[in-house]
Amino acid sequence: MRRGAWGAAAAVAAAALLQQIAARDTANATDPRIRIVGRGLANDAGGWVFDWPNSFLVSTHGAETVTASVSSNGWARLRVVAYSSTGGFTDGRWGPSAVVNVAPGTGEYVLVAGLGDDKLGGPLAAPAAEDVTILVSKMNEADYNEHHETDARVTLHSFSLPGGGEIVPVADVPGLPRSDRRIEFIGDSITAAYGVAGLAPCTARPWQQEAGRSHAALTCAALSAQCHVQAWSGRGLVMNYESEEPGTHMPEIERRVWGSVLDSPEWDFSSWVPHAVWVNLGTNDQCCGRKWPLPSFEPTLAALLLNITKRYAVAGHSPVPIFAAFGPVASSYGPQVQAAVKAANANGALAVAVDQTAIFPGGPGRVGCSGHPSTAGQFAMAQQAATSIGNATGWAVGPIDGDNPVGALLRWST
Repeated sequence: MRRGAWGAAAAVAAAALLQQIAARDTANATDPRIRIVGRGLANDAGGWVFDWPNSFLVSTHGAETVTASVSSNGWARLRVVAYSSTGGFTDGRWGPSAVVNVAPGTGEYVLVAGLGDDKLGGPLAAPAAEDVTILVSKMNEADYNEHHETDARVTLHSFSLPGGGEIVPVADVPGLPRSDRRIEFIGDSITAAYGVAGLAPCTARPWQQEAGRSHAALTCAALSAQCHVQAWSGRGLVMNYESEEPGTHMPEIERRVWGSVLDSPEWDFSSWVPHAVWVNLGTNDQCCGRKWPLPSFEPTLAALLLNITKRYAVAGHSPVPIFAAFGPVASSYGPQVQAAVKAANANGALAVAVDQTAIFPGGPGRVGCSGHPSTAGQFAMAQQAATSIGNATGWAVGPIDGDNPVGALLRWST
């Protein structure tokens, strides 16, 4: 090729690249067009820093591809789902989902491809549609089964449309369920859905955990509520699973913006006030052949219930209802939970003890990996939790789809 022709070709290519860059709509994670549900903090660049399960809703018009710029201090897994109200999916329902594995470091990840012309590509190939909403949810807990805090924060910097299109406000999208109902869950591996994606006998692995399959997410789906979930495998109220490596206990961890960071700032409890709180702690405290009961367990739980009551107190309103559950993995801490509830209520709390010990023997296939609830087990727990919370709040209990994490994530994130 002659030098002049080469120069002309290069100029054309450069112009095309500049045109593509100019057409690339990018929005920081905290852009008001995007909706976030979950604990975290914005950084100075407009990114969102978190480690507890969080969800993001991003709505697009005329896009072909959606990418996300993500930094992570450890591994993380994201569930990606696409929704269209203008085509591609029957009756405007959520479509198929895919998983994006985030490696340590910073990278740009393709979330969805093929929106404009129905071609395959990326982890999730969505049918052609003019208007598509992407749901991105972190599947794993703050710091998977670590006995000591190891900074596992994830920063979602921005979403981009490299093939063109426009990011539009989620609030303007028709058909997306909207709800101001809020439920908070505080727990351990049972609430974190440790080992949910398997059936006993099997050993739990990181890829077998999914927040969207937990009874927390399923309960929120049934009650059309947003969820905040602070749960950490192996942690207890006064004693953790690994007694020789005691670490920090849940009453301290659950107050943090970032559970995996020792010097994390405390969460602003006034920024998200739940209508109900579900607590299940005690399985790790009574494990491992320890002499039970631990003298400090009952008063510590009563203090936690009172702390929750005070942090969410609203003048002129009844105290927030708190459900202190025990089971299904262990039952010996039940009497202490019941006594703690009685003590807390005597000092102004509105708490009730919930016995979930019948979940495991109550049906086939309810035990997953490492003795934890399977999808069926989490489903049964959600049925009981949704009924209990629904009765207390007056909310109608909708259907629960324990085999479909997409349905749970939808309600969890709106």
